[in-house]
This record gives sequence, C-alpha cells and structure tokens, in this order.
Amino acid sequence: MRLTRVVLSLVQNIAILVALTVATQAVTRRFEPGSRRRALLLGTLFGATAVLGMMTPFRAAEGIIYDGRSIVLGIAGLFGGPGTAAVAASIAAAYRMHLGGAGTWAGVATIVESAVLGVALFYHRRQAGHLFWWELLALGIAIHAGMLACQVVFLPSGRGLEIAPRIAIPVLTVYPVGLMLVARLMLDEEERHQRIEELRALNATLERMVDERTEELQAANEELEQTNEELMRALAEIDAASQSKSAFLRAMSHELRTPLNSVIGFADLLASGLAGPLTEEQAKQVGMIRDAGRHLLELVNQTLDLARIEAGRLDLSFDDLDARDLATSVVESLRPEADAKGLAVRTELPDEPVPLRTDPLRAREILTNLVANAVKFTETGSVTVTVSREDDRVAFAVSDTGPGISPEDARRIFLEFVQGTGPEDRRAIPGAGLGLTISKRLAEALGGTLELASEVGRGSTFTLTLPAQPLDTAGRQP
Repeated sequence: MRLTRVVLSLVQNIAILVALTVATQAVTRRFEPGSRRRALLLGTLFGATAVLGMMTPFRAAEGIIYDGRSIVLGIAGLFGGPGTAAVAASIAAAYRMHLGGAGTWAGVATIVESAVLGVALFYHRRQAGHLFWWELLALGIAIHAGMLACQVVFLPSGRGLEIAPRIAIPVLTVYPVGLMLVARLMLDEEERHQRIEELRALNATLERMVDERTEELQAANEELEQTNEELMRALAEIDAASQSKSAFLRAMSHELRTPLNSVIGFADLLASGLAGPLTEEQAKQVGMIRDAGRHLLELVNQTLDLARIEAGRLDLSFDDLDARDLATSVVESLRPEADAKGLAVRTELPDEPVPLRTDPLRAREILTNLVANAVKFTETGSVTVTVSREDDRVAFAVSDTGPGISPEDARRIFLEFVQGTGPEDRRAIPGAGLGLTISKRLAEALGGTLELASEVGRGSTFTLTLPAQPLDTAGRQP
C-alpha cells in the first residue's frame, strides 16, 4: 500500500511538472537564448515549480519528503544552463530549508546534484547538437541514484539505510521515466518552435524575394512598355517614311516616263530618216541618245515596279503555260547580246511539257533579268538555263561561267540599290541595283523563291522556284 501511494504521489508531481514546464517554455520564448533576463526568469519559474512540488509531497517520515524537485532541477540545468540551474536551485534549496526537518540536508543535496547533472548534460547537448532518449533516461537514473545516495549520507541516525530500500524501486523507475518524458516533451516543443521560426524566416525570405522580383518585373514591364511605345513610334515613322518614299517614287516615275518616251520616240523618228537624212556621225549620236533613253526608261520602270510592290498594289494575272516555252523565249530574246560578246547561251529542257500556272508577264520579267545579268557579268564561256520539276514546284536555274560572287556580296545581293561589279577590274556595271531586288520580291509575290549559289572564280547560279499550281490567300488556286 505504501509503494502504491509513493507511485501515485510521484505521478501526480510529474503531471504538475509537465504542465508547468510547458507553460514555462512558452513564457521564456520571448527572450533571446543566453540572455540574463531569460536565465533569471526561467530559473525563477523552475524554482517556483520545484516549490509547488514540495507543497504536495509524499511524506516517508516526519521531516522526510519526496516530490518532483529532482526532475525540475535536472530539467532546469538541461534546458537553461548553469545560470537558470543556479537560480532554480537557490529558490528550491531556500524553500526546503524553510520546511526544515530531518531530511533538510538530504533534500538540499539532492537539489544541488540534480542541477549539476542537468548542467552537465546541457553542455553535452551543446557539443553533440542533439539528445537521444536513452541519454535522457540515463540522466534521470543518475540524478535519482544520487538522490538515494544523499538519503543514505545525510539522513541522521542511519535512517537513510532504512528508507532508501523502500523507495528505491519507484525512485529508480518512475522518476527517471518521468524526467525522460518531460524532457522529451520539452525537446519536441523546442523543435516544433524552431521549425516554426525557420518557416517564418523562410516565409519572410520568400516574401522579400517575391517583393524584389515583383519590383524587378514591374520595372521590366515599365521599360518594356516604354520600349514598345518607342518601337511603335519608330514603326509608325518607318511606315510613314516608306509610304512617302513609295509615293515619291511613283510620282517621279510617272513624271519621268512621259518625257523619256518623247525622247525615245523622237530619237527613233530621227534614226528612221523620216525627218530627213542624217550623216553617219549624226546617226551614231542619235542611236546613243535612243539607247540612253531606253536604259533610263528601264530604270524608271524598275523603280515604279518596286514602288508598286512595296505599296502592295502589284496586280497579278495567272495563266497556264509550258515552262519550257518561257525559258526558250527569254533565251532567244537575249541571244543577240550574248552573241555580241561571244558567249554561248543554251537551254537544258525536259522532253515532256512542264505545266506551270503563274503570271507570264512577271515570270518572264524575273527570268529575263536573271539571264540578262548573267550575260552582262560573263566575259567568256556560257550561260545555261535549266528547267526542271520536282513534286509541285518548277525550277528555273540560270548558271554562268562568270567571276562568281563572294560570300560577303552574296549576303547583300538582293538588297535595294546594291550594284554588281565587273569581272576583272571590278568596274561598276551600269544599273540602279534594283533588278535582283525586284526579281526576288516578284518571286515571293508569285509564291516562289529566288536563291543564289556562287563560288568566286567559278560562276554563279540563280534559281527561281515557282509553285506549279499556286494558292491564293484563301488557300484556293487562283
């Protein structure tokens, strides 16, 4: 019966300790670890908890009491360190001395050794960084084995040898387990609080990063909006400039064509002799005027074509034809110029017809420009026009044995106003540098492509590829 009362009393004290120690930790969280105020407050609370335990003790004999102060002082040293343990032990020892009785010095000695052993494990925890459950249990056994030793040493008249065996079993079983449970509960609470603080710190960091990124994105968006506005203004200016240029080119072309046609007409009239006979020198000069006028008219027509293409006012009229006939017609029209330079101009055509639906006028314009350029830039050798069909595409390849085009020039050959150069002395070739530009844009307008393959010293090949049956913007055949 006595053993049962000892156990019940100890369990009651442990329950009080659990509630008070958890409350104690909740109060002390507001102070920085290691601060004097925290050590003083924590020591005071642990000391008060020990005093409360001593108010409801188990009395083994007159003046000899047992309670949970050993657990409280051990935990005070373990979690608070030497400062907290010293304050708590002082309060508990003072109260125990106030109670007096035969077990006073044994009780005070138990208070001291419990606090000292708790502080020892405090330093071990600081070095190891963690505590295992068996280390807490070992602390509880060591403290309460020391408590029994204090009973034997300090109780008068050998009473310790009489009482210690009676309380040894509950003291060495219930007390250590109680200390382990309370300490484990406080450790769990500490870890939970630490995780909460880490999460708060992480959330604060994330919020700060989000705020920084948000500010950066807002600044970037503002810059992007400003850039977009500047780009829109620049595009508007470019569009206005392009429209002004196209309008100017159209107006100037029309204004130039009328007097040019008159010049060419009068030159033809003079050359024909209808206005009277001309001397040989006069006929030669009239011929020069006529040729120059025709050349200038060709440049004006090219400029007008470019203006129409840029303005999107190019009219196309599709018709069915044989690609072989188109190639032959272009070659024959330029054969006199090739013969005058001693160049061989030939075609390589399939045996079977090559049906092609396209704008005959524009296709002929492109092909004529390519063959004329080949003849113009080739001094010796030949010019060959090859027609082939692959799947739904028809290709016209115009190859020459001229000087070829360097990679640097090839990259800009289709740009506006880029003129070719002569094969030997690199002298300028007459022209406005618009022929290939117009040809490429006409090819694209017809749904095709115009590409260049060239090697310096080995000639060039311009390939015009057109769809055999082109589709309009709605996906229908025109």
